[in-house]
Amino acid sequence: MPIVILLICLVASAGVLGTTWLFPLLGRLLWNSQKRDEQTEYIGGNPHTKLTPLSLAIIIPAHNEEAVLAETLESIILASACAHSLQPNLEISICVGADGCTDKTAELARKFGATVFESPNQRGKWETIELLIRKHARFEWISIVDAGAVWPQDLLVKCLPLCRLEAVLAVAPSYRNPEGGFLEGLNWLVESHFKKLEARAGGPVSLHGATMLYHRPALEAAIAKLGEKRWLNDDVVLPLMLRLQNPNGRIVYVPEIRVVESSSASPQHSQEFIRRKRMALGNLQWIKQIFPSALRSNQVVGILALRRIFRVLWAYWSILFCFAIIAIIGAFSLPALLALATAGTLALAASFCLKPRGSEALLAAAQVSLLAPYYLWAETDLPQVEWK
Repeated sequence: MPIVILLICLVASAGVLGTTWLFPLLGRLLWNSQKRDEQTEYIGGNPHTKLTPLSLAIIIPAHNEEAVLAETLESIILASACAHSLQPNLEISICVGADGCTDKTAELARKFGATVFESPNQRGKWETIELLIRKHARFEWISIVDAGAVWPQDLLVKCLPLCRLEAVLAVAPSYRNPEGGFLEGLNWLVESHFKKLEARAGGPVSLHGATMLYHRPALEAAIAKLGEKRWLNDDVVLPLMLRLQNPNGRIVYVPEIRVVESSSASPQHSQEFIRRKRMALGNLQWIKQIFPSALRSNQVVGILALRRIFRVLWAYWSILFCFAIIAIIGAFSLPALLALATAGTLALAASFCLKPRGSEALLAAAQVSLLAPYYLWAETDLPQVEWK
């Protein structure tokens, strides 16, 4: 029996470490040990003293986003105006890709002055992103924005100088959902902490998908390398491929710039489960098709990607960790074990009765995490829910 408890403790510890600090710290050590070519720190001088003209295309792939698009466009237009006030020569284009929309998404986008590309048939998010990038081939930088994302007023003012840093492939703000409740807020806070660690190893290999800014030439090369497959997690495969193709390049993570979720976005449990399932399947896509070569070709990137793999199975590590604690307490004190079991039962009952904000998202994430091995074995695909 003690051997079984010890084994559970070891596996649980490995899972928790793999999901948290282990791989970001290893990646940082390896990154710092590698020699890189010395390059000029800034393109065109210090960005705070010499602002050279920059062009930015802001693309918003959308499918039936009438309810949240207005808030997104309002925030982008305001942030663009703030950037223009400091840099009049800045060129910004705002474009919405309306993919098979049956609501007034396209009409609403035009009212805000955005360029609209409409597809009568649903192509999927990935193909819509590819189309919008091709349409903006003359721009230096591309920002991919989710409908429902709300920018802070100073986002471009703070992000665009970072785009001028030498060897920068992408700039990634952080994200939070004000309506997500304590649990979801805690999750994003923890994830932001680990992304900060990964930023010290050249940058995260997965980003907050609400808003990302990419250097267009590097982005086009990454998309070409990814081929014709319909990838489900663009916020993972794009930064992952960018870093694989550019060993000396960096992705700048900016935690102090927070993109927030629209107050109009409130998915139900069924929608949240579908979204989480799409994310899990998207993770399995790159784990099977990109990760093996990543580990061979770029050890830093491969090590950082391992945390994401461990994170897919987070529900298993959590269960094992709880079992380990219960087993250890039970081995020393039966009354303490009974008290712990009672407290756990009451907490579980309260969570079902009170349904605190964020609990539905956590439950959906746990369900999908537990099903991840089945998805991997069954090779399931979800082309019909690419937009969820």
